[in-house]
Amino acid sequence: MSRFSLHVLARRLIVLSALVSPLGSFAWAGTKDVEPNNSCAAPQNLGQTSKVKLSGTIDALDVDFYTLTAKPGQLLQVDMRGAPSGAGTLGNMLMGLLDADCNVVQYSDNSENGLEARLVFMAPADGVVRIAAAGDPDFGFTGANTSTGTYKLTISPPTVPVIAFTGNLTDAVSGLPLTKADFAVVNLMSCPSADYQICTTYSAQGIPDANGHYAIAQALPPGVYQIRVIANNHASKNLAPVTVTGFEGKSTKNYALAPLPVVVSDMTPCETMAAGGSCKYSYVLTNTKSSTLKTSVWAQTEQGPNGSPMFRTNYTMGKSTSAPMAIKLAPGESKKVTQSMSLSDMLSGSTGALYVYASTAGDQTNTIGYGYGFNYTVTVANKTVATVRSAQARQRMMARQLHAAARSGAAASAGTDVISGVALDPVTNQPITDGSVAVQLQGCQDASLDLCMGTKALFTVDANGQYSYNARRLAPGHYQLWAFRQDGTTYGLNYSQAFDYAGGAATVNIMAAKAPVKYGPVTACAGADALPVGTPCLATYDLTNVTSAPLTVDLWAVASTCETGSAQGCSQFSVGVDGSSALSSVTIAPGATLTVSHSIPLGQQLPSGTYANTEFFASVPGKQAMTLGSAPGFYVNIVP
Repeated sequence: MSRFSLHVLARRLIVLSALVSPLGSFAWAGTKDVEPNNSCAAPQNLGQTSKVKLSGTIDALDVDFYTLTAKPGQLLQVDMRGAPSGAGTLGNMLMGLLDADCNVVQYSDNSENGLEARLVFMAPADGVVRIAAAGDPDFGFTGANTSTGTYKLTISPPTVPVIAFTGNLTDAVSGLPLTKADFAVVNLMSCPSADYQICTTYSAQGIPDANGHYAIAQALPPGVYQIRVIANNHASKNLAPVTVTGFEGKSTKNYALAPLPVVVSDMTPCETMAAGGSCKYSYVLTNTKSSTLKTSVWAQTEQGPNGSPMFRTNYTMGKSTSAPMAIKLAPGESKKVTQSMSLSDMLSGSTGALYVYASTAGDQTNTIGYGYGFNYTVTVANKTVATVRSAQARQRMMARQLHAAARSGAAASAGTDVISGVALDPVTNQPITDGSVAVQLQGCQDASLDLCMGTKALFTVDANGQYSYNARRLAPGHYQLWAFRQDGTTYGLNYSQAFDYAGGAATVNIMAAKAPVKYGPVTACAGADALPVGTPCLATYDLTNVTSAPLTVDLWAVASTCETGSAQGCSQFSVGVDGSSALSSVTIAPGATLTVSHSIPLGQQLPSGTYANTEFFASVPGKQAMTLGSAPGFYVNIVP
């Protein structure tokens, strides 16, 4: 883009809106709020005007709704003031701009004088403006406020500099409008300086209507801004950041988005998800471009809980390794891809989610396609309907027994409806008394599964290693205990055998082992919070083998990044110790500590202005679902 065109865009983006007042000759309409006006369906009508001075009161359980009719596209400013500026007694307030269906489309809280509110917007196509005024913390505008008092509401053409532009979003191929249903949106981002390639601070947003028409109007100071346009299954547009200083007039900006270069479709989940087996799934990749594409393609899965000592994992799957698949697509070509995920190390009841990414060849940060795969739950091998029925029958029998006991006067009293036990160390078989254990009670919806998920209670373990839970209100059913044991920054998760409970006193002890691999705190690479483009990043951490036998583990990190400037915009993938996609194996002697230097090459891949998060994992070799340790990582912020 030339300097001249940048200058034109800059001049058009900013409105010194005191000069733009088509309805500015209207006289001020003075009034006060008239109850009842606490329903969006029946607001107080202020008439046809663009200038209002209004006195109002927010009582307990109160919200005030107003409507007025202005010229379509008219720029308006609404200020709500109270105690902070001396305009009333309301101490903390908020406002919302609503659409015809009473959905909040713009929101203001603490935007002026600390606790006051200001909205700047364009009147919609029908000219009907709907405003909600409330006290904190009534963020849903339902009357759920605790702050009460009097306020002043002023509606006028803007008196402050305003960025304002409008236009239409369309599909570049079909010409059809891109709408809210396509998750289309125009974002105005602010930038630290003009040197940044990508800006990540949201300043304003325009969501298109059913015709693809959007509008953005926001009171913002002069500075550096970037327009980002996105829509589902379409390539994002990131315009070059521009410096704006102020100029009167609204601009019109129409955007046409091309389909993503690679479309992921026809996702076919696994037919079976039995523990001990494998999950085969498939999808179709289509090249929408008129040229041949060389791509890297991978699936990313997040699991948890999954029965491993670390209870969760996140890793990349290519064809048979963690390396992404290299796939070549001719212009317009569609290709079916089949992958397999091992379930051999996952307990039944384990859950997870799977996603598919496509990037330019060799650069997993430059994504050009994405497909949400599926959620999954691992089932029992050879599970039959009879098993399910027997579990249901057992619960019905327990309920009948409890009811019969109550009728006979033999039901346990509240004082004896207790589940208690001891958290034991599996090595010493002694109670754990150091305060490192917390216990959760989980309800089992399917008694045939190894893992139950439905948290009912969380309780602590005392100095004697004991816990006790008052189960008076606990319904008869099938339950399981989970024990989390902390060791530095690492947590190990242990599961009890599931048990039936129908009242009375029950004793359930649980073994609480430490995670086999203890991570020391991860030290981020030097300057990770402001890493210049092209700079290597080397993280370090200590790994300790807490077991009594040598331990070999696979190591990897997961990098998660968004707003990368790529066509798809986001990515997630595994990074080995050497910075490649290959996992790294290390062996640690019993009780020994190993220092690891882990390369995170994001600074050499991402443009300035982007950021990424990291997380670190260790697993049984070749079995990334069986994690033995993990640690939170750090953020990497890329700067010019």
